[in-house]
Amino acid sequence: MPTLLIKPSKLITHFYKYLITSVLLIGLFQVCHANILELDKTSKPSQIKKIILVDASNLFDCQKESVIGAKCIPANTFQSEKGELASFYHTTWVLGTAGIQGSEELLVFADNDNNRDALLGLLYLAGQKKLWRWNDKKSDLQELLGQEQGQTRSIVRSKYYTAKMRDKHLVLPKELEPLMKQGWRLSAEDKLSRKQTIVTDKLPLETLARFTRLFLLKTKNQMLKILIHSPIKESITLKSSS
Repeated sequence: MPTLLIKPSKLITHFYKYLITSVLLIGLFQVCHANILELDKTSKPSQIKKIILVDASNLFDCQKESVIGAKCIPANTFQSEKGELASFYHTTWVLGTAGIQGSEELLVFADNDNNRDALLGLLYLAGQKKLWRWNDKKSDLQELLGQEQGQTRSIVRSKYYTAKMRDKHLVLPKELEPLMKQGWRLSAEDKLSRKQTIVTDKLPLETLARFTRLFLLKTKNQMLKILIHSPIKESITLKSSS
């Protein structure tokens, strides 16, 4: 019978150490996978080197002047003049024409905070693996990385967007009443006063921007959903429900 080099008790100890380490690593990966993280002008260029840059400013401004290597994906691409939100089918098609498939790390910035946050919210809901929010001015990022014209997307897809949509956050108008009975409350404010909040606003991009801001504020005990509408009905009260 072969001699054990490690006593059984030590083998068990090593096994549990391995198991705990594996669980912690898996948990860490899942947190990073689901979060919107933040960067600012105190960041070093080396921190951003492997991240794809996305400019959410309007197309004219992005084409004229952006950051070296940045892709132009204007937030207003996804909302019609009538205030209708693009379907997720068309959203993923647009992302594919920009060469994005969902597994990348993206840093989103703009010359307007609402455009930045709206695109971040849309990308998060679409299932993008990891997102970074640039918390300072576009000019600060240009100073850090350099300035050039933004890269416009193609008219055909160069990649297929394959990320799994985070549809647990989505609420359709017909689902609103049952959720309200379960304790969810509708809010059009930039604050979280309840455990279960459904974000809304008058237009889709404004709603998406608010969702992002509240997502960054929420604790692990607070749950957040977003009302998908095109456009919002006047009968819905926008003030926080009591």
